[in-house]
Amino acid sequence: MQHGTRSNGIAHTVGGFASAAAAEGGPDLWEQMYRLNVLTTLNIFRAALPPMCAAGRGSLLAIGAGAAVKAPSGLGAYAGAKSAVHRLVESFADELKADRIRVNAILPSIIDTPQNRAAMPDADHTAWVRPREIADAIAFLLAEDASGVTGAFIPVSGRV
Repeated sequence: MQHGTRSNGIAHTVGGFASAAAAEGGPDLWEQMYRLNVLTTLNIFRAALPPMCAAGRGSLLAIGAGAAVKAPSGLGAYAGAKSAVHRLVESFADELKADRIRVNAILPSIIDTPQNRAAMPDADHTAWVRPREIADAIAFLLAEDASGVTGAFIPVSGRV
């Protein structure tokens, strides 16, 4: 985002993760995942739109999830919420393409963070996606070089 009142692009990186078997995760977990992932995407996209519409161009980017394409065991609520984020990206992309506002998502796999390392100490961390790799994908999709890309879901999966 640039300084001042004009916004050329924004990457929405707010979200949350939790795991539980689909048959065991209660309504509170599903609601939490929905609020953290879907409603934050909707609210941030809506807040970013007025200056982009005024400028006649812009780029919105969400963090989706590879798990939303094919949900693994134990991630039903998370995958369901991220699937809804994907549908928001599709809807916004279709609605805003005539306004020259691009809307895309990247789909990371396991991100190499201290929290994930602590939660999975025996995993092969070298296969995980480095935050820098995600940042590079975000920078590309927000840049003018990607002006022809909208409604795309770009996997950033490392070697997972």
